[in-house]
Amino acid sequence: MIEVKNISKRYGKKIAVDGISFSFEKDKIYGLLGTNGAGKSSIMNILSGYLVPDDGCVIINDVNIHKNAKKSKVLVGFLPETPPLYNNMTVKEYLDFVAEIKGVSKKDREAEVDRVMKSVSINDTEDKLIRSLSNGNKQLVGIAQAIIGNPEVLIFDELTSELDPKQIAKVRSIIKELGKNHTVILSSGILTEISALCDEILILSNGKIIAHDNPENLKKILGDSDEIIISIVGKVEKANSVLRKIPGVKKVEGIGKDSDGHNKIKVNYVSDRDIREVISSTLSNNKIVVVEMVRNEVQLEDVFLKLTSDQDTEDK
Repeated sequence: MIEVKNISKRYGKKIAVDGISFSFEKDKIYGLLGTNGAGKSSIMNILSGYLVPDDGCVIINDVNIHKNAKKSKVLVGFLPETPPLYNNMTVKEYLDFVAEIKGVSKKDREAEVDRVMKSVSINDTEDKLIRSLSNGNKQLVGIAQAIIGNPEVLIFDELTSELDPKQIAKVRSIIKELGKNHTVILSSGILTEISALCDEILILSNGKIIAHDNPENLKKILGDSDEIIISIVGKVEKANSVLRKIPGVKKVEGIGKDSDGHNKIKVNYVSDRDIREVISSTLSNNKIVVVEMVRNEVQLEDVFLKLTSDQDTEDK
């Protein structure tokens, strides 16, 4: 549905986007993840048609969006990091104005504005001036303007960066629902945001794509194992011996004592299973008392730090 072919963008001598290519399918949520300066916002602006690449092109449903601006407005809804709101308009006036710009016919305009207000739950603010709204409601108005006309592609740049936890939960719920019938593209420097919402993730560094996969496969970059830290009463050597015989266990090692003087053991195991119950019963059967067991899964943060660190090393 979306094909990005060898796009580049330069600002003077700085290369913001460095000849990248990728494709996105319909009805999925995609995330662009990177540190400040990685190229996220430039890519989002190019995908939305707001910024023309120096090289390459973006094709959406066989339409080159930079050669056909009129069609691109129908195909793409965009919410930049700073919502393009007019503070002296009421919510309904503003959305009606956006609907007109996007080519929604006059006879359908009122129904379309009502539809988008309901979809993001801002009906009760329709007669309020935008300047009087909270940050959360302003962001919801921004989402509403992006989905007017029901575009097939929705692009959101740093969607929840200034929202409180309750507002973030509400916006995430809206995005998940939109992802059922649209191609949704999110840009964020917040790892939990991307991991919670996205079917696939592009990790960016210095204007390049250094990884593109689903969250689970990305975690396998650090290996296919998670770990459990166990505190026990008893001899470490005996515990190590019985733990190594459990199917799926890859490595067992003693790692000293906890604050109460109990022996600590680290167990690495294949990440596609949860073996805590087996560990507990195995140690119990061998008369080894388990005081504490903590499971540590590989996190997307770990993958991101490794990949961006590797990229920085290569670029030096």
